[in-house]
Amino acid sequence: MRVIARTGVGYDAIDVGAATDLGVAVVTTPGANAEAVADFTLALMLASLRRIVEADADVRAGRWRPGPPARDLFAATVGLVGFGKIGRAVARRLRAFDCRILVVEPFPDHEACRALGVELMTMAEMLPQVDVLSLHVPLGTETRHLIAEPELRRMRRHAILVNASRGSVVDGPALATALRDGVIGGPPSTYSRSSPCPNTTR
Repeated sequence: MRVIARTGVGYDAIDVGAATDLGVAVVTTPGANAEAVADFTLALMLASLRRIVEADADVRAGRWRPGPPARDLFAATVGLVGFGKIGRAVARRLRAFDCRILVVEPFPDHEACRALGVELMTMAEMLPQVDVLSLHVPLGTETRHLIAEPELRRMRRHAILVNASRGSVVDGPALATALRDGVIGGPPSTYSRSSPCPNTTR
């Protein structure tokens, strides 16, 4: 073996030190899947806000609209943590939904920020304002558990979280607790399946 090549970005799944010791090059393909990840991110936002998965499961089980109404992405306030190629691709899509776009990025491309009409701010400023929080950062020592209990508690109770980066960017147990306790929005706390409804059309 001479080269380890990853599709996309990030080295966290590779023991770079061992590869270096063995003389094996490690390469990635920055930007190769940026548009695809941006598409998937929007799909997750829409599925969460519109409760597509839950509604499908309820209809198949003979229940009809047992939970609260779905919400819109249109005109929502969306926070993007990370504004590289993927973050910018997500922002381009969000403009079509007339969203207010807030961005946390330590090394911002100011020209891209102006062109896409986003607002740069700190994490502390962003979290209490967003309806949707979307993560697009690499995994490293500074970003591991970037979103943990303190950050989740700063968010609105209806806000949803989309993690399109690495799983460990979010403190999983803290997120599970936040969803269970209704600290942020999500199916476990806000979507009721208490009693079946007749399978009829209204």
